[in-house]
Amino acid sequence: MAELKANLISGAIGGVTGITTALVIIAIHEHFGGISAGDVLQFLGAVMGTGLAVGGAVWIEERKRKLGMADAAMPVLDALIVLEHKSRPFFEAPEERERNAEGIERQMVVLEAVLALSPPRSARMIGLFYKLRLAAAYLTSDAYLKMNVEAPFKAGPERHRVEEKLEYFDGPLKLLIVEYSRLIDPKAPRSVAHLGAMPDI
Repeated sequence: MAELKANLISGAIGGVTGITTALVIIAIHEHFGGISAGDVLQFLGAVMGTGLAVGGAVWIEERKRKLGMADAAMPVLDALIVLEHKSRPFFEAPEERERNAEGIERQMVVLEAVLALSPPRSARMIGLFYKLRLAAAYLTSDAYLKMNVEAPFKAGPERHRVEEKLEYFDGPLKLLIVEYSRLIDPKAPRSVAHLGAMPDI
């Protein structure tokens, strides 16, 4: 939206500049030789027609580009949402994490496969994917799963330390779902309210 607004402002400035220049040239010509009102109207009509044609072409190309980006981002968003759903049992059933870790590992493979369709387009998104990969590898590692089994399943410092590490994965995942939702529809964050509060990472 901001990009389209900037393009419209640039076009308006260019149009005003062009018309002003044309009127100055016409005034000079009229002073020295005379130009009819019909010639002036014809010239201004040609300038405005050209401006509208160019502006329309730019708008159409921008629209095509955004639709292409949205189409490419959809499979990645779908894979992220499935990953989020498959990670819920891992989060909610500490005693079954070893079995549920396989679901995260398999879905991470799917995500990597579709990511080529719409790779991250900013340093922020690249950083989020880096954190997500690291967290997924850590949570499904033998070391973490062993620590998870050994920690008592009750409220306590040891259990809290194990559970705290889940945010390493959940935080980047939620933010990536929002980022890819915005590629498809800038108003999309409204539709991901089920994710809860967004982490500040």
